[in-house]
Amino acid sequence: MAIITAGRLKDKIVISRPIETTDGSGGYTGDYQDVVSTYAEVIEESSNSELIAQGIKIKQTLRMRIRWRPNFSFLVGDRVNWRGFLFIIENMRVDMWRTYIEIIASPSINTSYRGPEFPIGSGVFDTTFDITFG
Repeated sequence: MAIITAGRLKDKIVISRPIETTDGSGGYTGDYQDVVSTYAEVIEESSNSELIAQGIKIKQTLRMRIRWRPNFSFLVGDRVNWRGFLFIIENMRVDMWRTYIEIIASPSINTSYRGPEFPIGSGVFDTTFDITFG
């Protein structure tokens, strides 16, 4: 039997659900509302034969395990915020003993950059650029 212990739940995640609110002129605006904030065991998967056999696209994938929650259901398309990075839930399953829920998510924007802000288009150049390109 696979038991998920508290020591493995090291990462804080926030799960948000997309909602539509009226914009006052007959249309809708999309936003996300936080529905669950919990601790999880987060494993960054890489492309391997298991992922390929499961039919999951070969890209960055997170496998998160949280304690089983009988009073809440997750939906495909819910968003997970982990360490400030946003992921979309693609699949989930409950283990047969109902001790944990395993969530498979992929990034909302597929990038491997882990810095504080996205570097493309920042327009920051140093003097080396000026000397090289005149």
